[in-house]
Amino acid sequence: MTLRSAGPQDSALLAAILVRTWRDRYPGLVSADVLAGLDEQAFADWFARVLSPPTRHHATVAHVDGTDVGFIHTGPDEEDPARGMVHSFYVAAPFSWRGVGGALLSHAVAELVAEGYREITLWVFKENAPAVRLYTRAGFRADGAERVEAAFGVLEQRLRLQCRQR
Repeated sequence: MTLRSAGPQDSALLAAILVRTWRDRYPGLVSADVLAGLDEQAFADWFARVLSPPTRHHATVAHVDGTDVGFIHTGPDEEDPARGMVHSFYVAAPFSWRGVGGALLSHAVAELVAEGYREITLWVFKENAPAVRLYTRAGFRADGAERVEAAFGVLEQRLRLQCRQR
C-alpha cells in the first residue's frame, strides 16, 4: 500500500470512491433514494473547489495492488477553524480490514498535528459501528453533539480527538 497526496486534479477519483463506497456500505443505513441520488459530478466539482489553492484542505489517496482504494480529506473544522477536521474518509469495501483505513487515519492525524491542530473532530453516522470502532481505537471520543443533515436523514455523532504536541 502507498499513500499519496491528492489535489484538484484527483477530484473525479475522490468523487467516484465516495459514491461507490456509499452505495456499497450504506444500504439500510441511508435511504435508497439518497443513495440513488448521489451526484458524482457535484462531488467532483466540490472536491476541485476545496482542494484548489489557496486552501487549508488536504486529501490523501491509498493505492493498493494497482488500484486507488480509499481517501481521507481533512482541513479546518467548519464550526471552529482552530480545530482540525476529518471531512470525508472512505475505503472501498474489498479493502476493509486490511490496514488501509488505519494507515489513512494515522497519516491524516499526523498531518493535522504537524499543522498545529491540537484537537480534531469528525462526524460519523452513529449506527456505522465499524467506522465508530476504527475512530475509537484511534482515540476519538463522542463529545455529545449529534445532528441529522436533511440531505442524508441519518443521525450522526461528533467525535473528537485531543492531540499531544510532538
